[in-house]
Amino acid sequence: TYTVRVSGNSVQISLDGQQIQQLDDIEVAPTGHISLQHNSGRVEFRNILLRPIDQSELNVGDSWEQDWNFAEKEPDTLKIETDRNGLHLRGGSGQIQSKQSFGNFFLQARYTLARPDVNSGIFFRCIPDALLDGYECQVNHAITDGDPLRPADAGAGAIFRRQSARVVVGDGTQPTYLTLLAAGPQMVTWVNGVLVADFYDSREPKENPREGLRLEAGPIALQGHDETTDVTFHRLKIVEFSSGTE
Repeated sequence: TYTVRVSGNSVQISLDGQQIQQLDDIEVAPTGHISLQHNSGRVEFRNILLRPIDQSELNVGDSWEQDWNFAEKEPDTLKIETDRNGLHLRGGSGQIQSKQSFGNFFLQARYTLARPDVNSGIFFRCIPDALLDGYECQVNHAITDGDPLRPADAGAGAIFRRQSARVVVGDGTQPTYLTLLAAGPQMVTWVNGVLVADFYDSREPKENPREGLRLEAGPIALQGHDETTDVTFHRLKIVEFSSGTE
């Protein structure tokens, strides 16, 4: 197992868990391609895994109000509760939005639905204090006729109204990992490690991403869709970066 860890201007290289090289104070581009080199002979690469480091967490515990608030235009039907499992949204339409804004980022949420057809969403690059005016990463595991290739409502990980999930992974009633990469006009999602959507927004720029491309940073919002919403967010981690495409 060969591991390369890049953090800031430092690169660490390990082989089978043993560090064999460390380079400090080098010039590392903020973004770029990863290349696999072949000079001669036979070589095979497999199980190439990438993950971000230095992620921060948005609080979804008892102190959730440190990182989240209700939008000024927010209706009062959404109920927020916390317990040892996390942040529980239920019973109405509405949202909570992060106090911090994010533009290009890598996010991973862990959540559980009361039923597969519970409707929620993770909105991003939102217009602050507007009701759900952002891109939506769908949180809904309903399927049609028992077929996971036929999402009933775009499917978990869909960029809603832009690209449906190619497959609905799991039913959401067990802790589920949803991963979202937003890099300039490209948005990619995975559910439990399975790639489900890869959307490139080629529309003309608009302030509201419901109407066109939005690259500007904005809050993250967690959605309560209707009176049947019943979702618990156990954990939400995020790291920002420069996309290199702007």
